Amino acid sequence: MPKNARTPLSPALICQTALELIQQGGLEQLSMRSLAGALKVDPMAIYHHIPNKGALLHAVHNTVLGELFEEEIPPGAWQDQLKQLARRYRTVALRHPQVFPSLIASGETTANEHRALALMLSYLLNAGLEPQATIQAGDTLFAFVTGFALVETTHLQHPLMDSALAQQMSAPQTSSHTLELIEQLPGHPFSESFEFGLQIILSGIEAAVTPKLEY
Repeated sequence: MPKNARTPLSPALICQTALELIQQGGLEQLSMRSLAGALKVDPMAIYHHIPNKGALLHAVHNTVLGELFEEEIPPGAWQDQLKQLARRYRTVALRHPQVFPSLIASGETTANEHRALALMLSYLLNAGLEPQATIQAGDTLFAFVTGFALVETTHLQHPLMDSALAQQMSAPQTSSHTLELIEQLPGHPFSESFEFGLQIILSGIEAAVTPKLEY
């Protein structure tokens, strides 16, 4: 995207440029001054559109989550729609690994996050859950997808488990079956584990709405 004196400064351009800076150098490298340098404007010009850095990060988070809606999820079974939404959320997180952890840590809810949550709840209502169960299922699904994506983007699981795994493998009480699993863990793809966990949750929801047979 060209950034020069002829490019009109706008909140969208500021957010996109800030996102590019974060992706290149990490969140700690983002400042109003570095952003102004990338935009080739006076730093004060940015404040005419975005009041402070906190508001800037909020806007960046909202921009990132807006990618969930670049394409409409087609009509279909509620299970398929929830799978597509969950996969998109994970994809967006992996596309923006420098941004996603700060999005979760901020504790703020952006407009596009509200939109995603409303969409998820509408799919769950289509499953036939009662209102309270819909909220509980939504909390469970959201926590799983968000937590899984956070683990992946911050590399809290496999890459940092090497020393712990080595210690466990050398422990005399470790069974041979456990050793086999430990040896496979570092090379196991996250995508398969994500799909496995997602299917477990959706199967549980299906079981909750399936009428029990009376004998």
